[in-house]
Amino acid sequence: MKKIVFIVCMFVSVSLQAISESGTIDKDKNNVLNALLENLGLTSISKEKKDSIFNTFKHTLNKAWYASWGTNKTITSSKFGKSSTQIFDLNVVDENRVYIISYTYFSDQKQLHIVQREIIDGSSSGVIENYNKHKKNTDFEIKAEKDSYAYFQKKSLTQYLISHVKSPNGMNVYIDYKILDI
Repeated sequence: MKKIVFIVCMFVSVSLQAISESGTIDKDKNNVLNALLENLGLTSISKEKKDSIFNTFKHTLNKAWYASWGTNKTITSSKFGKSSTQIFDLNVVDENRVYIISYTYFSDQKQLHIVQREIIDGSSSGVIENYNKHKKNTDFEIKAEKDSYAYFQKKSLTQYLISHVKSPNGMNVYIDYKILDI
């Protein structure tokens, strides 16, 4: 009997590992993924591609979050609602930050262009501390700098950081560009 229970447990364990990321997410997160896929016309893509897309925003859906989005069809006067290029802007807020992720699907090229923005506000001292850390980091270069802000780029990548200070407050904005082949 113990052997049977052990074999069943092993089978269940292996089966659960084989289920893809997008197939195991909770209802609210799945609603966001489904809205994105439907609005971009990507509902028939492979599980692997769906997982890749889900992985671009799953980190934003933790703690107490709320999501909304806009598409080609959001504004009723849009003349590009039925365009072959589709847009999905995902806005997520939680108790610590704001995320704005823009997805543009170019169907002729079968590529998804993704721009992720993470906005974190806080004290000016915290932003200055982060600024000093990045200024010393040789992986980053300063593209522009004034009294109230610095614009960093990670060398050889399309990743950016904006540190903005207006004492006593400040804000860090992280920006990242990606392309997914669909």
